[in-house]
Amino acid sequence: MMSNELALIGSGPVCHHHVPALESVGLDIGAVASMNTESETVEDFADKYDIDDAYMGSAWQDMVDERWDGIVIATHVD
Repeated sequence: MMSNELALIGSGPVCHHHVPALESVGLDIGAVASMNTESETVEDFADKYDIDDAYMGSAWQDMVDERWDGIVIATHVD
């Protein structure tokens, strides 16, 4: 049986809407990553939503290499 565990790339304002929506349909967020090496939000975001692991900068690639049922990419586009 699948665990329905996801990883999330992004920790900005819109992600505060994504996590409750994903959890409301039975999905768990196991890790969150910010591609910003100086992120001021990712660790607080992980704490707020009780997410086990937070990654910054290029460490997001390590997160992606782990086994997940899915990965949500929710970053801004510039």
